Amino acid sequence: MFGKEVVRKLQIVITLKSEGDFRDVAEREPEDPIDEIPIEPSIVGQKAMFQRVWRCLREKVGIIGLYVVCKDLKLEKVQDDIGRKMGLIGDSWNNKSIEDKAQDIFKVLRKKKFVLLLDDIREAIDLNKVGVPLPSSNIASKLKVGEDTINSHPDIPDLAKIVSKECADFPLALITVGRAMACKNTPEEWNDAIEVLKRSASQFPGMDEVYPRLKFSYDRLLSDRIRSCFLYCSLYPEDYKICKKDLIDCWIGEGLDECDRNRARNRGYTIVGDLIRACLLEEEDDDSVKMHDVIRDMALWIACGIEKEKENFLVHAGAGLLESPNVRKWEGMRRISPMENKIWNL
Repeated sequence: MFGKEVVRKLQIVITLKSEGDFRDVAEREPEDPIDEIPIEPSIVGQKAMFQRVWRCLREKVGIIGLYVVCKDLKLEKVQDDIGRKMGLIGDSWNNKSIEDKAQDIFKVLRKKKFVLLLDDIREAIDLNKVGVPLPSSNIASKLKVGEDTINSHPDIPDLAKIVSKECADFPLALITVGRAMACKNTPEEWNDAIEVLKRSASQFPGMDEVYPRLKFSYDRLLSDRIRSCFLYCSLYPEDYKICKKDLIDCWIGEGLDECDRNRARNRGYTIVGDLIRACLLEEEDDDSVKMHDVIRDMALWIACGIEKEKENFLVHAGAGLLESPNVRKWEGMRRISPMENKIWNL
């Protein structure tokens, strides 16, 4: 009895296969959206970063995709990196235009909860052209100014959106400007910030778009002494772990406080704290700090260009030099940094 039923079912299947179109029965399963790679367990700052991402996972999001974007940003490269994670890469994908790729990415991501992290962005990236759906939440929340400030006046949420737009949605600029505005509770202060950001962007044509926005936070530091201490940090090589004690000793040597060494040391730690809270320095651990490479580039842009008459740095730190820079370049310099090289003779 069961044999006859099996034969009958098989005949139905054969008939359906001959009459139907089964070219697209199922889609290829996409790659795992997260790459797992071996890492050293002792990477400084790793634990804090992991905890921050884990907190986001628990509170708001279900998937985090991490992509690193190089300084020479190419829109299609970003699309390909995202498309590869979603299983879209293939002969058909490679022949598509940027617009068609954006449409494919949008169709998938609009149905998902996701976080896209783009690191080391030096120029504006149009997420619409990539195909990434824009967040529906209030963009003012990205400014990190706190609910008390946002809710302190009914006009501030809309003004915060304008500030965000003037930051060109650069994450680093949003963070540093947001911290600078964290205690600004009046519309007048926010309107002033908008005017400053607009003016700074127009004053420096041809520069990386992010630098004038970041300079806003530098200009908002409380004194010239703090600004000078901040610029001093750019003398260290890129991604260098700076010992707080050694840094403060250097500041004291520069005349941080000529009256009392203990008072000067306390003042130094206060300045370090001010720069961390302004997001111009990153705290690695209790004893050290680091300067983000984009922030460092901005600091050198100020020290070697905008404020050249007052500061005027010559920095070749960590450049792999075997011989010292041409001595003629040293003339008129206030600070010179050839540290972390292989120079045997000065």
